[in-house]
Amino acid sequence: NQFDGWHTTEYPGGIYFYDSADWNSPFGPWPNYSSGNVAQYIYDSLTMWIEEYRIDGFRWDSVSNIYNTNSGTGTYLPDGWTLLQTANVQTVGDNPAFVNIAEDLTGNATVTAPLSQGGAGFASQSNGNFVSPMRAQLTQTSDSSVNMEAIARSIGQAFNGSFTQNLNYTESHNEVTDGGR
Repeated sequence: NQFDGWHTTEYPGGIYFYDSADWNSPFGPWPNYSSGNVAQYIYDSLTMWIEEYRIDGFRWDSVSNIYNTNSGTGTYLPDGWTLLQTANVQTVGDNPAFVNIAEDLTGNATVTAPLSQGGAGFASQSNGNFVSPMRAQLTQTSDSSVNMEAIARSIGQAFNGSFTQNLNYTESHNEVTDGGR
C-alpha cells in the first residue's frame, strides 16, 4: 500500500494500486493488474524464486481475490485472470513438472481448467467444500455419529473430472486462526 510513496484520495494506494477505495480487498488495496509495471514485477518475482532458489512450484493464496473483488462474488477483474494465466504459462512452460496450486475456496473449476479452455491453468486447487464437512465428521464424539455418506461426498469431489485437481485438506492457516478452532 502506497508503495511508491504517493497517494491521493482518488488513488489511496498509490500508482500501483487500483484507483478507488471500492477496490479494497480483505487484505488491503488491490494491485492494479492492468498496469504493465505491476504485472512485470510479479512475473519477475516468479522468475527470481525459480532461478535463484530452484523451487518446483507455488501455492497461490486467495486467487479468487486476484480475479475478483470479493472472493469470487464481486466485480470480475479480467486483468487479474490474465495475470494468473500468464504466470502459469511462464512457470510451467519450460518445466511441465512445475506445480502451481491455487487456494480458491469458491469451487470455481475454471481455476484448474486448461488455458485452451479459458481456464487459469493451475494444476490443482484447494477444495473449500471438503474441509468443513470433513472436520464436522472427524470431530464427532462417537463412531455411530459419523455420517459416512458426507465423508464419501467430500472425498468423491473432483474439478473438471480430475481428482488430482482437487487438493483436500483438513487443516490450514484459515482453520487454525479462525477463533482458535
